[in-house]
Amino acid sequence: MKNVGIIGNGFVGSAIASGFSLHANVKIYDSDKRKCTHTFDEVVNQSEFIFVSVPTPMNIGEGGEVDLSILDQVLEQIEDVNRNNDNIVIVKSTAVPGTTLRYINKHPKLNIVFNPEFLTERTARLDFINTSRIVIG
Repeated sequence: MKNVGIIGNGFVGSAIASGFSLHANVKIYDSDKRKCTHTFDEVVNQSEFIFVSVPTPMNIGEGGEVDLSILDQVLEQIEDVNRNNDNIVIVKSTAVPGTTLRYINKHPKLNIVFNPEFLTERTARLDFINTSRIVIG
């Protein structure tokens, strides 16, 4: 069985966990300790695939830019504790084109890919399992 880690257990992270739970060992970390199953270190170092699904809110007053500060912090933390250079970090948070390349250049020790989410909050678990398209890059 594969080991899947999830950082961020909101509606996206919980949909990922639900989708993989029958086919993988799922480890979850969230800033809300009540939503965690494992520590941050365990999620990073005991997972082959790490889904990062943290909030990237829109800055309405600043031209509609996406606030990547939480994602920035999480990727820094992953790089700091990661002892497994073979795991793949899958960014599942909303980001603008070019963000992945910027993160790849900023964190060369991490294997970062981007997987945009096409989920509706109300039906996120079903949307994840029954997705009509998968984009990874």
